[in-house]
Amino acid sequence: MLRRLGSCEADMENGQLRIDVNVSVHKSNTPFNTRCEIKNINSVRFLQQAIESERRRHIRHYENSEEVKQETRQFDEVKGETYSLRSKEEAEDYRYMPDSNLPAMVFEQVSYFSLSCDKADGQGYLEKVKDNLPEMPWNTVKRLTEVYGVSKKDVETLLGLDEFDGAGVRYFEDVTAGEPKLGKRAINW
Repeated sequence: MLRRLGSCEADMENGQLRIDVNVSVHKSNTPFNTRCEIKNINSVRFLQQAIESERRRHIRHYENSEEVKQETRQFDEVKGETYSLRSKEEAEDYRYMPDSNLPAMVFEQVSYFSLSCDKADGQGYLEKVKDNLPEMPWNTVKRLTEVYGVSKKDVETLLGLDEFDGAGVRYFEDVTAGEPKLGKRAINW
């Protein structure tokens, strides 16, 4: 979504996108236990490894009748384990802090789904933003599978060619010239 919106390239390998995850375990039909936050993970593969490592660590503590401390942790990619960065004494330590450099933005409510800063042209600010958004990938998949009868996998392949600007889908639609019956032939080509 970030790529489609043009917000960033979201290239995790170059540090343009990081993932934080909170992990807590529990037995079925019981509340979750203490959670730990793992910060700044830079790939989906490492995310999966960090969650599994932390899950095993929590279970090991509870099986030994030890409490898990609420804390922020980091994932060591070489060892495949998490380690403590800092403790969190209270849940309030996870609160959001206001940033004095980011002023509050207030939008006057005009209707149920429309907020506006500029009522002069009758269209609200958020409506304008929504109208200028590119088609989201899940909508592209739905549209192309329905209109052209191609598979979801084929559309996802086209989306993978997009390089952030919709080039793969545009090329496919140029080749088919909007003719639904040409969809499968064009995708095979």
